[in-house]
Amino acid sequence: MEARGRSRTTWIFATALVVLAALGILSSHDLGRYSGILALVMVAIAAAVAGRSSQGMARAHGMLDMALSASGAGVWTWDVLADRISGSEQAAHLLGLSALMPSSTFSDLHRLVLAEDRPILERQIQQARESRREMRYEVRVTWPDGSVHWIAGSGRFFYDSSGRPVRMAGILMDVSDRKRVEEELRRAREASDAAERRAAFLADIGTALSSSLDFETTLWTLARASVPRVADYSMLYLREGDGALHLAALAHRDPAQEPLLRRLGEIHRPAMDNPSSLVARALQNQPMLLPEVDFSTARSITDSPEMLEIFQRLKPKSTLVLPLAARGQNLGVLTLITSESGRRYNDDDLMMGLELARRAALAVDNARLYGEAREANASKDHFLAVLSHELRTPLTPVLATVSNLETQRRIPADLGNEMAMIRRNVELEARLIDDLLDLTRIARGKLELTREITDARAVLEHAIQICWTQGGAEGRLALKLDLRAADHRVWADASRLTQVFWNLLNNAVKFTPAGGTVTVRSWNEGEEGGERRLALEVADTGIGIDPEMLPLIFNAFEQGNRSVTRQFGGMGLGLAVSKAIVELHGGGLAVESPGPGKGATFTLRLPMADLPAHSAAPRAEAPEAPKPERPAGSLHVLLIEDHADTAEAMSELLRILGYRVSVAGTVAQALTLAASASNGLPGDGQIDLVVSDLGLPDGTGFDLMRELADRYRLRGIALSGYGMEEDIRRSRESGFAKHLTKPVNPQALQSALRQLAEN
Repeated sequence: MEARGRSRTTWIFATALVVLAALGILSSHDLGRYSGILALVMVAIAAAVAGRSSQGMARAHGMLDMALSASGAGVWTWDVLADRISGSEQAAHLLGLSALMPSSTFSDLHRLVLAEDRPILERQIQQARESRREMRYEVRVTWPDGSVHWIAGSGRFFYDSSGRPVRMAGILMDVSDRKRVEEELRRAREASDAAERRAAFLADIGTALSSSLDFETTLWTLARASVPRVADYSMLYLREGDGALHLAALAHRDPAQEPLLRRLGEIHRPAMDNPSSLVARALQNQPMLLPEVDFSTARSITDSPEMLEIFQRLKPKSTLVLPLAARGQNLGVLTLITSESGRRYNDDDLMMGLELARRAALAVDNARLYGEAREANASKDHFLAVLSHELRTPLTPVLATVSNLETQRRIPADLGNEMAMIRRNVELEARLIDDLLDLTRIARGKLELTREITDARAVLEHAIQICWTQGGAEGRLALKLDLRAADHRVWADASRLTQVFWNLLNNAVKFTPAGGTVTVRSWNEGEEGGERRLALEVADTGIGIDPEMLPLIFNAFEQGNRSVTRQFGGMGLGLAVSKAIVELHGGGLAVESPGPGKGATFTLRLPMADLPAHSAAPRAEAPEAPKPERPAGSLHVLLIEDHADTAEAMSELLRILGYRVSVAGTVAQALTLAASASNGLPGDGQIDLVVSDLGLPDGTGFDLMRELADRYRLRGIALSGYGMEEDIRRSRESGFAKHLTKPVNPQALQSALRQLAEN
């Protein structure tokens, strides 16, 4: 009785589960959790039916079947020993059958399962048999009408007293709707993931393409950025000046295959009038998507045996051919190809490729424009360098000759004044050339500073001396000095600071009528422990500046109105260069003027040298023993100069300075003189120093200096009209100890020669 009660309770519970599922209170998943109980009930019912149990039990079976049918679930049992399958009408319906025949076997139902799912079902049955645990399954079945449905369910084996499986029972339900929703969600997730990957790829491409404006770097970045993320290899074609296409860059996921791509580019030049050429068609703004590429595709493009062989070796599977267009111009074509990865391009890939091509075209176009701008700048720099050389070269013999004449005591005083005037104007012309070149250096960010602790007062006094005594201001203008600054030490390039002071003073002298006054003041700003600055002021009582011109006064080539230019001349470069030099030092340069006829005041501020208090006075050190100085007359200088007037004037200047001079006009002559002198005795014919031009008829001063240094250990000074950074760098690399720019100041030349002789 107790056992019968437990059986009835179990049956009632199972029936309740099915009813709850039918009412929608339990899901099919929840129903599956209790499939074991349902299976027990089914076994009991099956046993009762097999044993011809009571009519009440038969009605119970019918009620359970009705409840299961209402829930959409079906039940089944498998008599393992007899290999017979039985089940409810709902189970048969879910399998696409009108009913399960009494003779139905496991194989009959097994054949309904989709072929690729059968191994999965067999494995699950085997695991359930061995583990004696419940089996859960989801498989696809094919109905007689050919439609495919997803069936989910569970089952359990039952064993006899000897442990042999004798029966299996379970339930099944149609979960096609759930699977369809899951598949749609999966596809949506995949589409979202793919969109994120495409967005990330395009972002990375944008970053990579913007990392350089070099044209060649941009091309190779573009070719390699797509491999292997979206392509197995890529080829970038660019349009040449005549409209033809050439292979400009390539990349393959296997670098060993890149020679094949390069060879393909050599033998395949897409013809613009060939309608079968994918590249030519893309260049007409027709992007091409080929999801499947095979040998017939290659045959439709070419009949070249070598190209067809390369095609077979590269094994393309799918292709995107994308036009590169920017600013209304067709620049070229980018092809993306898959091979080993087996990836097939689709419409989404085409949309991604078009965005890639748009960004790539902009990058290529920008790089090309940047390259053209650089070439234009290089041409401009070359022109300025040549112009500088051609302007400086004729000034050199003039300045040298004037300097020679000034040293001769027999020159009358009035003629001496005229010589000084010639020299001042030659030096002014050289300064204008220097300002022009400095402006170019500043614009390119190439102006270099050699900074050290500098006494700005000493530099200022030197600049005053140049402008006052040599610039013609002495006796014409009054000079007032108020250098009250307690500390004039700044961290600066002394030569550049001299240039700034000279420009400011020269402007004051230039624009102040006779009888006027130039005032130079200095003071310190800031407090100890904070940022301290040195302020220097140059004020004049000259022609003043129109208020409208004040904001423009530091612009290059700006001189105010034309009347100022006609009256005072100049190019308007000095103030622009000076302001740039001061700002490179971390300082500032400002101007004030009450207006025309009321003078102008320029104020310069520079950071003070950051020194500890105890270093205010340099520590005295024991001086080195002075090196014996060789008199100039004992030094033999080899001058190499092909400009006849310059050679004559410079050799005379060197002789006046006390040197013995040999002159050569070519590299060959210089080597001959050096070889002859090397056979003489020291102090007799031996050459001590070299002064050489750089541009010579049969070679360069660079090569000559290397050979003279290697053969005879000679040291030299480059003397050239070329004074750009590249010229100075090459001079140093070829062995010149110094580089002087024409026209050279005699004092500067003498100082350089002495330094070389002493060292």
